[in-house]
Formats: sequence, C-alpha cells, structure tokens
Amino acid sequence: MSRFASTLSQTSRRLNLPPHITSRVVLELAADLEDLFEHYTAQGLSEEEATARALESAELSDEAVARLVEVHTSPTGRLVERLEERTRTPWERLMLLLITVFVTIGIGSEMFTAGFFSGISSFLWPVAAAAAAGLVLVLWKIYGLFIVKDRDPRRLRSGLPSVLGLAALSVLLALLGVLVEMHQAALSVEGTAQSLAEQSILCVARIAPMIVFSLTSAIVLAVAWFALSSRVGRLEQTRAAMLLEGGSG
Repeated sequence: MSRFASTLSQTSRRLNLPPHITSRVVLELAADLEDLFEHYTAQGLSEEEATARALESAELSDEAVARLVEVHTSPTGRLVERLEERTRTPWERLMLLLITVFVTIGIGSEMFTAGFFSGISSFLWPVAAAAAAGLVLVLWKIYGLFIVKDRDPRRLRSGLPSVLGLAALSVLLALLGVLVEMHQAALSVEGTAQSLAEQSILCVARIAPMIVFSLTSAIVLAVAWFALSSRVGRLEQTRAAMLLEGGSG
C-alpha cells in the first residue's frame, strides 16, 4: 500500500473520468508525490514531515484536479481513447489480429515477388523511413514493457502516440507522392509524344506499389499500437488498484 493511498483514493473519487483514465491519473500523481517525498527526505526531513510537505507541494485543490481532468479529456486524448475502447474485449483484439495477419501475409507475399518494386516512385523511401521508425518504436516499447519492465508509470505510454503518428505519416507521404507523380505525368504528356493513356499507365505502375506498402505498414503499426496500448492499460489499472489498496476506507 502506498503512503499516499488515502489521498490518492480521495482524489480518484473527485475525478469525473472513465476508470481506465482515472488509473492513469492516479499513477502519474503517485509518481509525482513519491518524487517530492524523496526530495524532502534527502533534505533531512523525517518520513512524516516529508509526506506532509509532499502533499502540500502537490496542491491537490479542486482547481488542480480540474486541470488534470482537462489534460486527459483533450480532443486528441478523446480520439485516442475512442480508438482504444473499440478493441477492449479479447475477442475484438483477436479478430483484429487475425485480420492483420491475413492482410499482411497476403500483401507481403505479393511484395516479395520479382518486379513488384521495379520502377517504383522515389517517394517510397520517405514512406519506408516513416514505417521503419515506427517499427523501431514498437520494438523499443516491447523491450521496455516485456523485458526491462520499466516501473515508472509516467513512461508507460511514452512513444505510443508516435507509433500511431508514424503510421499516419507513412500514408500521408504516400498520398503526397501520388500527387507529385500525377503532376509529373501531366507535365510529361505536354513535353513528350506519349499519350495521356501511356503516361497514366506508367504513373499507376510507379505509385501502386508505394500505396500498397504504405497501407500495409500503417495497418501493422496501428495494430501494434492497439496491442501495446491494451497492455499498458491493464498495467495501469493493476498498479493503480495496488496503490489505492487500503485508502478507500
């Protein structure tokens, strides 16, 4: 049980937030209080004095609690929460995983055929860079959550928004590449003897593999984000329940 269990329990009841978000706020608040406690004990205060000073410094007034609620109910935060809530049950996660596996295997086998990437748009490289960066972040989070098992609750979600952002970036870069390739194809029609139909065929041949690659990468990164977010959510609720144990009486 945390030395701040009573305060954390009272604060959690004042939060008008869903339980999984409340768990996140409680963990962040508990980590801040523990940092303050260690700071004051390092200055020579007793545990009782350090606890009192930590609570005083944390300033858990109604205004401070309202600011916590506002931070965790921002438009971006609500969007992310809605995405997470759609895959909270085990069956939903399993179906999402199976769909992703089938799509990845089907499209991936086609990608590795001879000539799939021949003559592809040069925009494939920034698209691939975004996808690779997202994959590195996913592996880093897997390492932190399952191997190192980082105990700092403030770092549990670090990197997760970036995974989702890089998935979106890979698609946006592919769309930008499509626009550039179409523009160049239109200019080529004016400057060469090739017909519009010929240039259109060449343009599609350049951009189609890039679009397939970007969408597949985005799907894989998005599913990885869902899986990691779900794991983090369970950890947050478990740890928050342990912190609040004994403080609800």
